[in-house]
Amino acid sequence: MQTKRHIILQDKTGFLEPLLKQTYQDCIIEQEYDLEKINENYLFIINQDTVQSELSYLCPTILLTSILDKPEGNPQIQILTTPFKYRDLVHIINASKQCSARILPNAWINTKTLVTIFSNIVSTKDLTSIEIKLLEYLASNDCSFKSKNDILRHVFSYKDNTDTNTLETNIYRLRKKLEPEILILRDENNGYMLKR
Repeated sequence: MQTKRHIILQDKTGFLEPLLKQTYQDCIIEQEYDLEKINENYLFIINQDTVQSELSYLCPTILLTSILDKPEGNPQIQILTTPFKYRDLVHIINASKQCSARILPNAWINTKTLVTIFSNIVSTKDLTSIEIKLLEYLASNDCSFKSKNDILRHVFSYKDNTDTNTLETNIYRLRKKLEPEILILRDENNGYMLKR
């Protein structure tokens, strides 16, 4: 069974909701949202000149605005200037793709950025492609320690029992970017895991 798409709509004019409900009868259109439930099936449409929501960092966002400049630092926001043709909005909705992945209850990877939300404060940190791959691997599976050998094999494509400090160096750099919001724990066998 395929999960229904959710469109979160913030539109004070009220004219978009009936149109979207008619066009996207298989979607759930709502004004409120729960951050814990945001996943790859969500889309955020906001009809105002600025985006002041943490949601715009977590799912594809369409900003309907009279301002032509795109907000900086958020690759998920697409601009549709007002007045617009409804078919242009439908085209953008149909083409929108999710580019965030949840790695912890309050942390997502958005393209090359880590987005964390604690106490309703959004924090973003730029990451390298290796840091993203390392975080995604540590976040995979259940809350268990991953061995150094497994991490080197899956993240860095090293052969088994390779003698290197590559992992420790990358963990050190990643900890400097993540702590105190996200902790990377190490066990007595040199295994690592993210603290949830």
